Amino acid sequence: MDPAVVAALIAVPTAVVAATAAYAAGRAQAHGAHRGPVDAVRREAQREAYLAFVTAARSFSRDDRIPDDLEALRETCAAVELEGPKRIADLARHVVSCAESHLEFVRLAYSTRAILIRQLRNAAPSPEVLATYLSLVEAVQGFTDAARDHLNGEGA
Repeated sequence: MDPAVVAALIAVPTAVVAATAAYAAGRAQAHGAHRGPVDAVRREAQREAYLAFVTAARSFSRDDRIPDDLEALRETCAAVELEGPKRIADLARHVVSCAESHLEFVRLAYSTRAILIRQLRNAAPSPEVLATYLSLVEAVQGFTDAARDHLNGEGA
């Protein structure tokens, strides 16, 4: 057999493998070029949703006033649920649940706003109110830590 034919037969599979690898690399690069901006936009939307939720949660859980803005907390939780991921959304729902429990105990412990203000100034809150408040603060901190880790690409 002619040496040129043998060389051609040996070169063809190598060329096919090289072409396939180049094609795959090009597709991966194109996919990355497309996904990069999409991921950046998604990450920014998540950051904004998380920030709004943490702001509402911290405002709700301030210890120097009666909690009353549960609706803002629920609305911002809905944004977190839409932006995800599921683990972060579950933590947000847990914060809302703790806030609802805390508000329920506050309302049960104190029948009117004036009585609550007087009791907060003159006496320690009831053990139930204190326990639900501490659960709420812990849940907000847990959400904040998980959201920060997610946005920074840490954890699973």
